[in-house]
Amino acid sequence: KKKKMDQITWMISFTFLFIVFSYIVMFGAGSGGIIGKAHEFITVGLGESAKKWIPRIFGMRVYNLCSSSFYALFNKRNPFFQLIYLGILTVALIFYFKDIHNEILWNKLSSFHNITVPSTIFLCYASFVLCSFTDPG
Repeated sequence: KKKKMDQITWMISFTFLFIVFSYIVMFGAGSGGIIGKAHEFITVGLGESAKKWIPRIFGMRVYNLCSSSFYALFNKRNPFFQLIYLGILTVALIFYFKDIHNEILWNKLSSFHNITVPSTIFLCYASFVLCSFTDPG
């Protein structure tokens, strides 16, 4: 019983921290007070701090490796992330058609859904293709 409560407590704590972090990152820009300061720290301050302490602690070789890895991951096209996104999208679509599509009572839905379901699927893949062939960042 105690172990199950510990798992629930961790799950609730993690969910709460994720929500707070997401709120700060999404809505903190330009707001004053503690939310704005937290946003500034997360988006700018951590990177600037890392640029100072990584060379001091680990040396320039590790700093250059981290810097070039960061640049390659976030400022260049990354086929690994593209394949992960394409895989998630395709697996979700497979589950939709395998488990959900046949369970929907299409005769009780508006004909509007006959247009929106395929167009949503098309837009997901179209946005993937568009993002794959544009400049990152």
